[in-house]
Amino acid sequence: MPKKNTTSNMRTKIANMNAARLKKMEGSPNIPASSVAPLSPVTPNVSSTPPTSNMSASRRKLAYFADVKAPTVQSTLPTTIVDLNCLQGLLQGVVCSDCGSSDLKLQCDADRIQGLAVPVKLYCGHCQSIRSQAYTSKKCSAKVFQHNRGIVFASLYAGIGYAHLAKFSEVMGLEMLTCQAFNDHVKLIEKAMSVELNSIFDESAEKVKAAYSESENPHNIAVSYDGTWAKRGHTSKLGVGVVIDVKTGLAIDSHVMSTYCQQCSTVGDNLKKSDPEKHLTWYEGHKAKCSRNFSGSSGAMEVEAAKKMWGRSEARHQLRYTTIVSDGDTKTYSALLESRPYKHMIEKQECINHVAKRLNTALRNLVNAENKRGVRLGGAGLGNLTQTKMGLLQSYYTKAVRTYNGSVQEMSDAIWAAFFHSTSTDKTPQHHKCPGGQDSWCFYQRSKAKGLSVPSHKGRLTTYLNEKVAPYVEAIYRKLTEPALLKRCLLGKTQNTNESLHGMIWSRCPKHIFNGLSRVTIGTAFAIGEFNQGSAATHRFQTAVGCSLSEKGARLGQLRDEKRVRKADLAIESNSKRRRIARQLAQTKENESRQVEEGGASYIAGGF
Repeated sequence: MPKKNTTSNMRTKIANMNAARLKKMEGSPNIPASSVAPLSPVTPNVSSTPPTSNMSASRRKLAYFADVKAPTVQSTLPTTIVDLNCLQGLLQGVVCSDCGSSDLKLQCDADRIQGLAVPVKLYCGHCQSIRSQAYTSKKCSAKVFQHNRGIVFASLYAGIGYAHLAKFSEVMGLEMLTCQAFNDHVKLIEKAMSVELNSIFDESAEKVKAAYSESENPHNIAVSYDGTWAKRGHTSKLGVGVVIDVKTGLAIDSHVMSTYCQQCSTVGDNLKKSDPEKHLTWYEGHKAKCSRNFSGSSGAMEVEAAKKMWGRSEARHQLRYTTIVSDGDTKTYSALLESRPYKHMIEKQECINHVAKRLNTALRNLVNAENKRGVRLGGAGLGNLTQTKMGLLQSYYTKAVRTYNGSVQEMSDAIWAAFFHSTSTDKTPQHHKCPGGQDSWCFYQRSKAKGLSVPSHKGRLTTYLNEKVAPYVEAIYRKLTEPALLKRCLLGKTQNTNESLHGMIWSRCPKHIFNGLSRVTIGTAFAIGEFNQGSAATHRFQTAVGCSLSEKGARLGQLRDEKRVRKADLAIESNSKRRRIARQLAQTKENESRQVEEGGASYIAGGF
């Protein structure tokens, strides 16, 4: 029978999937049909349509690299785990060309096994002649077998180390690499991936410059920056800083820092105590491969990484990061101002999510502080502060900053509108700052615009604040509507992209396991590659380290990209956002009701 054309079948299947997806999305109010492009059945990219602002972040980022050439796919027999004993049955009826006997057998030379590369020879049991012999793996270099390199690469991509790989091999009955061989592969993989990551950064920087018009000055860009650590509590020995362009959402630089080197902590420290002069000689030979590239505190890693990346931005990408979106911590910004990497002034913009969290934190601190003084502002009671109400006020504050970021005054009016709306009663309605018109979110203004009688306030204000609570909350609002603060929110951006990337980094090198500089560097490269280019970046890394890409691997990567984009497209739909908010509020209310039944909070951090 003729061999089936699997590539043609796959093209047909993906075309049908694209048609169904396009038909579904054409009816969506948030995703225009023009922004939904069919996926290529060959390359693992997602869209060839130019990125637009109403796309999901994942679709937009992958669309920037729709024209990236995919690695060569080797269409051969699939790779699989084989029990060699099962292959004996294939030799039944096959005769030896020398003696005509059908007693051909497989034999393994145990002394020549190299990890997953097992030497197998076909010999005749009658005349004892060796018919053929080969290893079960191809070589990616003169001394390295592809399966050995591939299993190490796969374990690093999956976020597991040598110990977990050994357990996997134990259960599957596979030959296992030695720890030294595993570490040697890790070093070579780190070197190859670092080179490829720099190429990804260069390509991303070009996409960033192309996304800015000449009037916007494509060399002065706004970026979001945040540091992340391998361990909480500011005692981490490893930290990562990543710069992400605000407009495109692409990561364009990163820096991994480590205060720990195993050899320095064992051999070096002992030698330094016993023989300082010998230690100096030893360190000169060790310095080039030392994993300790930072000697400060864990908290200072974020600052130092920022200074490094801002200092090399012009030479590396011909870009100046003149606007930085960061959280309330001013140490990084102050350090950048002192280092003066550019002639241009660097402007700081606040992450609006972090600013909005200040409102929730201030309200919780207010309730706790006044409770100690005998003033009850929280808990049950009409108009008191509850966790649900605090969350809603934070949500309204965030929406006001994000929606009305055209000017400080508009933003301030929108924030105060939510406050005064919450303090209104039938006797003293305070809706003068609420937006008017029949489509207003305010029931009072909506009723007036429609010429209807204004309904009662009772039961209509989910964030109602009584006369006792309102003055305390007003004082907090005054601090959070200061013009200097709101001016730093005019960009209306968040650090959500950084937080998302941080999660991807630590999924490759989990925080509950100690990982050295090499592992974190590799994990960061994997995360940034996937973040910017999807599975195409992983396949680039795969071929760069010497592992060939199979047709099956390319298809699986493409399907993973499709799933990522579908989830992202769904998440930005208004209905999905409303469901998420409703679900969060329901969970908060349920927890509050349980606490009331239990007579108050059962656990307080730092309490007795």
